[in-house]
Amino acid sequence: MNTLTLILTLALISSAYAERNLGEVCGNGTFGSNCAGTLNCYRPNPKVIGSPGYCVYPIAKEGGKCGGSVGPEYSTRCGILFSCLTSDIGDLGSFGACVRNPPIDLNAVFAQPGDPCSGGMQHSKRCAPNAYCHRKLVPGATGKCVEDRANLGEACGGSIRYAIRCADDLSCVVPTNLRGAGGYCVPVASE
Repeated sequence: MNTLTLILTLALISSAYAERNLGEVCGNGTFGSNCAGTLNCYRPNPKVIGSPGYCVYPIAKEGGKCGGSVGPEYSTRCGILFSCLTSDIGDLGSFGACVRNPPIDLNAVFAQPGDPCSGGMQHSKRCAPNAYCHRKLVPGATGKCVEDRANLGEACGGSIRYAIRCADDLSCVVPTNLRGAGGYCVPVASE
C-alpha cells in the first residue's frame, strides 16, 4: 500500500510542475501554471490577482529573430506592424528578422478581401493592411485579396479599421477596457 501511495504522490507532484503549451491556460497562481520554453503567459486582466492567462508566442522587436523551424514552444513571432523577412536563398527552416511594414496611407483606397488586386496594371489596387494578394507567379497576373488571419498564440486585434482577426475556432483576447488594443488568438472558451 505504501508503494502505491508513493507512486500516486510522485505522479501528482510531477503533473503539478508540467509546463503549459501554446494556447493553454497559465498564470493562475497554481503549481504548473508556467508556459513551456520561451512562450509568454498573456493575461488580459493583469491587475486581478490569480486571473488566468494564455500561453502565447513572444513578440520580437524590430530586427529581432523570427520564424525558423523550431518547436512552437521556442518560436518567436513579429508584431502586427511587422513582417518576418527571411533570406532570399531559401534556406528551409532558417530564421528571419522582423522588419517594419511600410506606413499605411489612411487616405488610400484599398482592395478589400474578395476584390481583385495588384496585377501591375495602372489602376490596380493594393490589398487592405489586414489582407494579402493571392495570385499566380506570372508577371502582370491579377489576384484576389484574401483576409490575413492570425493563428493560435499570434497577435491579433489592433486598429479598429484594419484589425487582424483570428482563424476559425479562435478568439482574439485583448486587455480589459482598452478599445482598439492588440491581443492574442486563443482557443474559444467552451461553455
